[in-house]
Formats: sequence, C-alpha cells, structure tokens
Amino acid sequence: MGSKIEIANYINSCNKCFVAFLGDENSPQVFSIQFFNVEKDTLIIGLKDKDLKEFRRLLNQKIAITMWDKIKGYQIKGVKITEQLNDYKDILNRYKNYLENKGVNHKEITFINYHIKEIYHVTPGKYAGQKIEVEV
Repeated sequence: MGSKIEIANYINSCNKCFVAFLGDENSPQVFSIQFFNVEKDTLIIGLKDKDLKEFRRLLNQKIAITMWDKIKGYQIKGVKITEQLNDYKDILNRYKNYLENKGVNHKEITFINYHIKEIYHVTPGKYAGQKIEVEV
C-alpha cells in the first residue's frame, strides 16, 4: 500500500482508531475515536460529549492518531485546522451524509478537522515506525 488513496481507503475501513496525548501532569491519555474519516490531506474526527470533554484537555493543536485493523496499521500526525473551514465543508458534508446513510445521528457529534502532515507505519515488521514517503 503505497499511494495516498490506498492508505486513506484502508484507514477509513479500519475498526480501531485511538488518539494519544498528554493529560494532566504530563500523564499519557489514550481513548478510542468512533467516528473518523481521511480524505485528501484532511482527517476528520467526530466526538460525542463524553469524549469531547477529555479531548479538549489537549495541551496543543498537534495530534497523533493511530488506526489499525487486525495487525496492520498507520499513525497520522497532523495539526488542527483553525483557519476558515470553507475549503473543508464539502469533505465534512460528504462524511456527515455517509454517517446519516448508516443511521448515525451526526447532530450529536462534534467534528474537528486536522491537516495531515505525516503518515507512519505501525504494522509490526521492518517498516514499523517509518515515515511513509507519499505527499499528504
């Protein structure tokens, strides 16, 4: 899987997605993200209220999120998109429509957009931890 499209398709089909960050007193915090989507250079995560409160405790605007299915996986590193989201509305609306078609009430979800900066292998083996050399 080398192309950006193949990686995005794989990540979007994953069953497991976790975000890790430093919480109070620099203690590591990890929790599962149920709603996520990668398109082009954008990562959208959707959080319900209970997770949103914990998520807002992030100390900075950078994020590392790991997605995997079975043994294969990737880690995405990105930066929160804080500028006008006009360019990202179409991507977000497509994802909301997708969720709606699956019977998910997206009105109960807060969506946060990230610009993907880097993608890494997390699959065990010789490429584990290596940056994937594709334009994101």
